[in-house]
Amino acid sequence: MIQSDDKRNRRNGDKNLNSPNWKKRLKAVRKLTDPEQLAQIALNDPDPRVRYGAILKVSAPETIRRAATEDKAAMNRELAVRKLPTEAQDTLKRIARLDADPETRAAAVSRVGDFETIRDVALHDTDKQTRETALSRVNDPETIALIARTDESPGIRHTALKESADPETIRRAAFEDSYAPIRKTAVTKLNDPDDLRTIALNDPDRIVRKAAVEKLRDPETLKFVALNEPNPYVRRAAIVRLNDQETLRRIAEHDSDAGARREAVRNLADRETLSRAALEDTAEKVRLAAVKRTDDAETIRAVALREIVTDIRLAAVEKLNDPETIRQVALTDCEPYIRMWAIDKISDSDTLAFIARSDKDARVRRRALKKVTDPETLRQAALNDADADVRSDAITKCGDDKTLARAALSDGEIQNRILAVDLLYETEPGRAVEPLIELLRSGNLEVYQAQNAAKQLRQIYRSEREIAPRRETIENAQRSYQVLRHTDDDRYTHHDDDFDIETFRFRLDDPDQDKDTSGE
Repeated sequence: MIQSDDKRNRRNGDKNLNSPNWKKRLKAVRKLTDPEQLAQIALNDPDPRVRYGAILKVSAPETIRRAATEDKAAMNRELAVRKLPTEAQDTLKRIARLDADPETRAAAVSRVGDFETIRDVALHDTDKQTRETALSRVNDPETIALIARTDESPGIRHTALKESADPETIRRAAFEDSYAPIRKTAVTKLNDPDDLRTIALNDPDRIVRKAAVEKLRDPETLKFVALNEPNPYVRRAAIVRLNDQETLRRIAEHDSDAGARREAVRNLADRETLSRAALEDTAEKVRLAAVKRTDDAETIRAVALREIVTDIRLAAVEKLNDPETIRQVALTDCEPYIRMWAIDKISDSDTLAFIARSDKDARVRRRALKKVTDPETLRQAALNDADADVRSDAITKCGDDKTLARAALSDGEIQNRILAVDLLYETEPGRAVEPLIELLRSGNLEVYQAQNAAKQLRQIYRSEREIAPRRETIENAQRSYQVLRHTDDDRYTHHDDDFDIETFRFRLDDPDQDKDTSGE
């Protein structure tokens, strides 16, 4: 049965090889394994797509050579060229020079080993892509320099110039090439000061003049460019390299371009000019640069108090050293994060306490609270601040048992009450009993929180059980657990190895059950 199926498939394949439908012939070729049949199809099938499929599968060098030189379809010749054995150099050279299709010539150039062929194609081929392929294989400096000077394609000249180290080629490109990016690349390779000066002053393209300015060292030329160059992009490049303070002052005060004034300010040392720029320049970036550059305390103070742009005020605040101005900023600036910066510089406890109590922004109050040591301020914040995070910070810092007890009972945020109870439990366990019971009674705790609260309460009871005044509290705890046992929320009747609420309830009834705890 299997043999008859194979025979049937072969018969169908043979029939499809002669089908007038090229798709059926191509499908048959894909299944074909006979080398002679594949060679015949690769060279003779009337449809180039079928020949392409056969060329893909053939391995006979002569068939591949004939396909590379004789097939009428360029895509087939290119495929065959890529399959030619390396030894077929004569065929590759001939195709690289003479084939009508540029992609086929490029494929041959990429594989040929003969330098003269590569050079000839790089210099004379009519197709840009083919010359680029050949150029990538040229390693002769003279040929590279010649291509950089003569190729009609700016892209190829540019590529060749990047590889060239010939001084005359570089200089000619810098002065004569019609393509500005090529002149710019050439300028980056120039070292002659006179050539650089000439280009900086005369090249018609700003990117080329800027490249020349960036290599100039002559102060007079830099000064001339900084004051007279019409393009601000180029002027800035000269200003960056200037040290002449008088020239920088003139630019900072009079240049029409804000970027140029900013670059002048960045190199300026004159305090008076810097102060005027920081306080009066119409451009924000110039004022900011001046603030960062100046060390004049009065200017910094004025900017910190009067500047309308937040980032510039902040730059001034960062440099402030005057305690009174810092205090004023911390109390009055309209931006919370600037007030926070100022707070970091304040050491006066009264000011910090005032901000912690009264600033309208919770983030600012928290920042101040971190530096506050006044017990009353901490107590007020822990009990009365409108923001839960501020109260949490104050609860953590206060350390006062009475304040913790009040917070544990009355804070509107359950997590703050838990925090207060935990801190109270560590410092004065007896005071934690009532808050713990209230927490459990509230019904707002997660299971693990309820378990932890109950364990804390049990530990307190063990350590205090012989003190008579605790008996009433313990009985209240028992009643609380009895209520919790009947709640519909089963989170509070959860059992695990660490805490059994039923066992704890009986321990409240009979303290003697707790005497031997070695097995717990």
